Amino acid sequence: PTAPNDLTLSQNYTAGNINFNGSGRKLVIGAYNLTVNGAVTGASAASYIQTNGTGVVRRNIASNASFTFPVGNSTYNPVTITNRNAAADTFSAGVVDEVYTNGGSTGGTITGARVRKTWNIAKQNANAAPGFDVVLNWNAGDVSAPVASPTLISYNGTNWSPPGTGSTSSTSTSLTYTGFTPGFIPFAIVDNAVALPVTWASFTVRKQAYTSVLDWSTENEENSDVYEVEYSVDGTTWTKVGTVKASGNSQLTKHYNFVHTSPVAGVNLYRLLQRDRDGRFTYSKTVSIQFGEQAKKILLYPNPVSGTVVNVVLPESRVVRVLNSVGNVVIQKRLASGTTQLSVASLSKGVYVLVADGEFVSFIVQ
Repeated sequence: PTAPNDLTLSQNYTAGNINFNGSGRKLVIGAYNLTVNGAVTGASAASYIQTNGTGVVRRNIASNASFTFPVGNSTYNPVTITNRNAAADTFSAGVVDEVYTNGGSTGGTITGARVRKTWNIAKQNANAAPGFDVVLNWNAGDVSAPVASPTLISYNGTNWSPPGTGSTSSTSTSLTYTGFTPGFIPFAIVDNAVALPVTWASFTVRKQAYTSVLDWSTENEENSDVYEVEYSVDGTTWTKVGTVKASGNSQLTKHYNFVHTSPVAGVNLYRLLQRDRDGRFTYSKTVSIQFGEQAKKILLYPNPVSGTVVNVVLPESRVVRVLNSVGNVVIQKRLASGTTQLSVASLSKGVYVLVADGEFVSFIVQ
């Protein structure tokens, strides 16, 4: 029968044959998974399975057999998978609008000419040679700018890069990749002229006394300018705490480090923003490290600070300084011994350090 409206899943569902029957309606799966065991007919630009959430379409594909996943989000972007392995395997597919630098569905997007779609493809068993073939389809209106030479890229959990194996053929609205063997498989398509962001090799954080030492390395840099070190205690509000000059252009492994001198007790989060000379940028993954409280002769409370004053306890009269996240002095004042209320009304939200005669206490203004 013909549905009067789009059909929306309310739970995971397994279907036999699906016939859209010229209905002009979509099957919207949202956060649920749809397993298709039979044939799918009648899919079109008006009638397809809409993967508008975390749900995916699943299908068991026999060895050397093919299946076209009739998927899309805001537009119809079907993907055909051919299983080249000796055994059957279950594949899944879904489409996200845009190509995000973190390989996900939110955040900053990559720049340059691209198809503004990400195809999230996975398989139940580990991928290995001979792998699988994939055909990705898009519409003329899905591109950010003309894509003269479509090039497949995939996300490895850290950055986007060409797969490096297999072979490619393409038309103005489709790309066929034969023999995909890597294990990371969110796919996207960019123009061959688009310089991809820096290739991250590693990014770690370690303790050195009561400081955070960030170490990272890259395997390829093209037109890179700087690395901006960003810091957060909640994963939502990020503050730039330092800048490291990049190598610029290099095909060799490059190593960098940065020392953050004012981590707080508890969890400290770090990420890198790599900025190119032309203004384009990409983010690294996020790393974290946890510190305990230091034994101090100076105390500060409450922490975090939600009002306009903070209580500072000193064993004797001292000049105290408050530094912001980049090391600038924003408050300097002599306080008496004992407990003194220090006004922080002039401070914006963020992380600060109170310093007195070589001792320091980190605190947060909310």
